[in-house]
Amino acid sequence: MTKMASWDYPRTEEHNRHISEAKKRFYANPVNLAKHREAQMGIKKVSIEIDISKKCIKRKGVLYYLFECIDCGELHYSQKIKGLPRNPSCRRCGWKKSRLKHIGLHRTPESKSKTSASLMGHPGSRCKRTTEMKKKQSEAMTISWQDREFALKHIIGNTRKPTMPEKKLSYIIRNTCPHIFRYNGDARLRIVFGGKIPDFVDVNGKKGVIEMFGSYWHGEKKTGRTKEEEEQRFHTRYAKYGYSCLIIWEHELRDRGEVKRKLREFVNL
Repeated sequence: MTKMASWDYPRTEEHNRHISEAKKRFYANPVNLAKHREAQMGIKKVSIEIDISKKCIKRKGVLYYLFECIDCGELHYSQKIKGLPRNPSCRRCGWKKSRLKHIGLHRTPESKSKTSASLMGHPGSRCKRTTEMKKKQSEAMTISWQDREFALKHIIGNTRKPTMPEKKLSYIIRNTCPHIFRYNGDARLRIVFGGKIPDFVDVNGKKGVIEMFGSYWHGEKKTGRTKEEEEQRFHTRYAKYGYSCLIIWEHELRDRGEVKRKLREFVNL
C-alpha cells in the first residue's frame, strides 16, 4: 500500500473550521498582520519587536516608519530619512495609481513624429539611421577592426561556429593534405590580418591561408564587386603580410576532385 503524504488526506469540515478560527485569531494581532503584509509586498523584514503605539522603530541606525496606506488601509513599513509623505500609499497601490494614469492615453501623430525625429540615428533607438550616420559608423568600425585585440575580442565573444561549406572544405582538406591546415574561422589560433580572420591557416611554417567564399556573401549582388575583383581584394590584403591565399567558392565544392587538385597545387608551391 502506498503511503499518502499529509496534504493528500482529505480534511473534514470540523478541521477546516479549526484552521479558519486559528487564522482569524492570528491575524487579529496587528503585529502579525503587518508582518504578513510585509512578506507579501517583499519589503525588508524587521526582526525586532514592534510596538504599534510608536510612530517608528530603529534598527541598526535606520528608522522604519509604520504607516497605514490611505488606499487599502493596510499596515506597511517605510524606510525614509525625512519621514512619510502627506498621503502615504503602499508600493502596490502606488504602482496601480501610476498605471491607471496612462490607461487610455494615446500620443498624437505630431508627438510621435517629434519623438521619431529626436531619436533618428540614435544607436539605442529603433528608428532608421540616416545615410550620414551609417557612413560614420561604418568608417569608425573599419578603423576599430584594424586593431588585432578588438577583432579577436569580438570574434571570440560571438562564439562563431564553422558554417556548412567550411565543414565540407575542412573534411576535404583533412583527406587531401592532413596536418597542414587548421581551421581559424573562430580565431582559435588567434591569427588576424588587418582585422580579417582567415578560415584556414598553414601550421607547418609556410605562409599560406585558405578562404571559403560563400556564393551570397561574396557575390556581386551583395558586395557590388565582380568575382575577379573580390578575389584580388583578398590576395592583395594577405600579400601585404607575405601570405599567399587560396580561395575556394561554395559552388566549387560540388566537384571535390577539382578542389583537391587546387589544394595539392597550393601546397606544392
